[in-house]
Amino acid sequence: MSGVISFKNQALQFRDWGQSGGMSRLAELVGPDVSPTISGYVGELDRSSIPSTLPYDEIILCMEGVFRVRAEGTVYELGPADAIWIPRGTVLHYEGVHARVFITRYPGDWQTRPSRPEDGPHGWNRVKLVRRADVTLKPWGSDGRCSLATYIDSEVSGTIGCSLSYFDQCSIPWTIHYDEFLVVIDGHYRMPVGDKVYEATPGDVLWLPNGTALCYEGDKALIFTSVYPVNWRARAQQT
Repeated sequence: MSGVISFKNQALQFRDWGQSGGMSRLAELVGPDVSPTISGYVGELDRSSIPSTLPYDEIILCMEGVFRVRAEGTVYELGPADAIWIPRGTVLHYEGVHARVFITRYPGDWQTRPSRPEDGPHGWNRVKLVRRADVTLKPWGSDGRCSLATYIDSEVSGTIGCSLSYFDQCSIPWTIHYDEFLVVIDGHYRMPVGDKVYEATPGDVLWLPNGTALCYEGDKALIFTSVYPVNWRARAQQT
């Protein structure tokens, strides 16, 4: 796998996304050539409807606007900082009004990868919507300026998970035990890795491979993270 990759909001390259009316486009950030585990995309939809039957597990973060998923006879509506878990096999429509979303899929190499035992089992085989307003950020670290809220964990997914973090005038050293995407929702995020410091602002995305040694830092930075594997703690204890 590659090392850390930074994607700037204004430099993304989009292509047409399948649609029915309106506008929709998709930018691939990380594909199977970089990561066989999780892939990452930024999508934009405005008054369009995209049908799909998912051959992968998926987590979607709403970054801007209003994003909807029609599935299982239900309309799930997301606003900024809301996220949704969608298990593979789900039949759905994506819709949006001035919507910008970040998408994580597992496996990243789904087009060529057979199903594997580590892909499950799932605690949930149905869609789950998590609203930002319904979760509470809890203190994380020793200085009280960092906090964390879990969105999707191993009780919901057997593959990918996600959470929301806040960093303000703090520095948390860490070596990650998972592949990870970081999406900046608000504030200014910094991440020293070796002798390089990555800086990111709202809409920017960072890709971090398993084993990266870093520091989480920021100025009032609200960060969405998605990781594989969701049960990384249990796996780390087994090695």
